[in-house]
Amino acid sequence: HWERDASDPDHAAARTATLTNALQLLLRLDEEEVKAGRRSADTVEFHRSKAGHLVRVFETDANERHVPFPLSRLRAFDVDGYISRRRAEGAADTTISKELVVLRKSLRLAIRAGLWRGRVDEVIPVAFSPGYEPRKRALTADELTKLLAELLPDRAARVAFIVATSACWRETELARRSDVGEGLTTVLLRGTKRKTRFRTVPIVSPAQQTLLAYALEHAKGEGDALFQPWGNVRRDLADACEDAKIERCSPNDLRRTFASWQVEAGVPLFPIAGLRPTDARAAGRTDGARDGPPRARTCAGGL
Repeated sequence: HWERDASDPDHAAARTATLTNALQLLLRLDEEEVKAGRRSADTVEFHRSKAGHLVRVFETDANERHVPFPLSRLRAFDVDGYISRRRAEGAADTTISKELVVLRKSLRLAIRAGLWRGRVDEVIPVAFSPGYEPRKRALTADELTKLLAELLPDRAARVAFIVATSACWRETELARRSDVGEGLTTVLLRGTKRKTRFRTVPIVSPAQQTLLAYALEHAKGEGDALFQPWGNVRRDLADACEDAKIERCSPNDLRRTFASWQVEAGVPLFPIAGLRPTDARAAGRTDGARDGPPRARTCAGGL
């Protein structure tokens, strides 16, 4: 190969490049954009966790040794095998789809860097999850009342806070008592995903005010923190819904409840969109490397 490599440096790079090299291009770009203020650090960790599964499956042998996977060998058959293995491990198609997004982005960067000469559309399915439909679950007032009655006080307070303010889960973890404005008229939400997520939400409807007052009364956080830590929220919410004899709900369903109630109260859709930023990736923060095989976390940490 040396004659071809000498005359065509890109050929040498493409011949020796590995999957890890491609993934590192994406992570380095993420870090640069975080420093430039164009991307959230949460996005970097999201990409790193998904990349960890790709490295674990493609570049780890049966003895858990790292075996580089040459990009020049990547074919549709390999990606199909990845999908089959992740499904066998119990990963949802929506989770696998997010992992393939990371692979797709990395391969595009590898093409630009001269590390890969393939075509992305030939190896990755264009529409991997055609059967996926976004959830439309929103609780009624009666359902919310029943749910709150089945939760411990601090957890019920957090649920009420989400419905009152549209806060995502991370924002509830960062919530402070001092974030609530005088007279329960506003709440500061300390979003970190991007600059627009650090925002002040007006509390305008009687339902919002009632729920926020309930949250402040029952929240048990230490110091200025509004809430106590809550580990497995999805499991606990599912159990509480079962006890309340209502359909299961997730933290995102609680945010959707906020929007639903505001529409019913006559608030125009445009202002609601400003209060509740939509980001499909936020819903996947609890999947991926954290819930997958432990080896994925190790692989992610090595990138």
